[in-house]
Amino acid sequence: VIQNNNLSDIDWIESFALQSDDYDHLIHLLLEAGTPWSTAEIVVALLEHQLLREQEKSVNECEDWDEMYSPDKTYTSGQTIHFPLLGGLNGEVISIRNGDNPDYGEYQVIQILCEDDTTREFAGGMENNSLHKNFEFGSNGRSNTLRETAQQILKDHTQILEDKIESELLEHNDLVRLSGYWFPVDLLADINTGYLNLAEAALDLADGRPLSTKDLLQEIGMMTRESEEELLVFSLNYALQRDERFEDVGPSGQVLWFLTAMKPRDIVMSENYLACDPVGYLQESLTEDMKNLSLKLRDEFSENIEIQDMEGPVEVVLTYPHLRAGTLPLSAYTAHLFPSALVSPRVRITFIDALSSQSLPGWVALKERFVWGLAPLYKKYDVITGARITITPGIDLSESVISVERRNPIKDWV
Repeated sequence: VIQNNNLSDIDWIESFALQSDDYDHLIHLLLEAGTPWSTAEIVVALLEHQLLREQEKSVNECEDWDEMYSPDKTYTSGQTIHFPLLGGLNGEVISIRNGDNPDYGEYQVIQILCEDDTTREFAGGMENNSLHKNFEFGSNGRSNTLRETAQQILKDHTQILEDKIESELLEHNDLVRLSGYWFPVDLLADINTGYLNLAEAALDLADGRPLSTKDLLQEIGMMTRESEEELLVFSLNYALQRDERFEDVGPSGQVLWFLTAMKPRDIVMSENYLACDPVGYLQESLTEDMKNLSLKLRDEFSENIEIQDMEGPVEVVLTYPHLRAGTLPLSAYTAHLFPSALVSPRVRITFIDALSSQSLPGWVALKERFVWGLAPLYKKYDVITGARITITPGIDLSESVISVERRNPIKDWV
């Protein structure tokens, strides 16, 4: 690792900070690429840039030494050598012998007494071998070495570096972040009001169906060359996000646009029916019976519930508030059946009636912890409080199959 010998790996990582030329370097890279980069790609590029800067600093600091190590050079006993790719390690040649490997021809093996009191051996005199190119300062081989060094650092410190770099980039107003991707705001495609009005019309004609950004680009006539698609998608997402008429209702990893005005107003009423008024209590004051009862209730607002990872269908006993609101609870027991989102407060889904195969639009209210859109099914099957509702996964998280427990008809006998 190319770093200061006086710092441990973790000290070097924790002291890592972006400098002004790092931002300039990143802008230049994004300009050359012409497409947005993910946080992971940016972390690798900026880490390589910092490692290169430290390597150049190390080379400048070794001017007092006789030689900087390279496999193509020959050495003599007593000569001092600097190793920039070993963190700036220095050493003295204490012995020399001929190498014995027919694959590399004639070369020498030099034994080095390093300043850390270790003895190491290196190859020298490999003039006709391509290996020495990897050590030439300014060559492509150097870039490969830096890439390997960066990847090695990221094996153990990925999250720390991503968090540090991301937080610093967010303070840089010249860069835009959307769904984990970055691009200079001045280089975005121009999405004017006319295009946004066309996008609104396209979503209105979709009759309540969310559309992907690519679909919207096709509808408004902006999809031109395929090579520009990635940048156009990013630019349109940025423009739609800044316009209150549009809302992203897609799950994590997927952007789906919907008109804010077309969201069902009954969702707001459901929030009133399902409002939680938390009561403060001490966990230690609960008896085992109380804790067991809390688990059996499966309340969506219960905190600190420790359960195994859920999978497959789940049966829910319908409570009166959810019956009245036409909803189901989004609890620790049902969350695996529905999509989540990093940004969207609500996610659009589809319910499938298990008996009739009828499709119904639904919404996952993540913050409010309920799933809305089941009122038509409850009315259709005369569902009552205490009914058992089975939720089964559909083709993916955007679809859920709902089985309603049907009541046996009650006949009045005279």
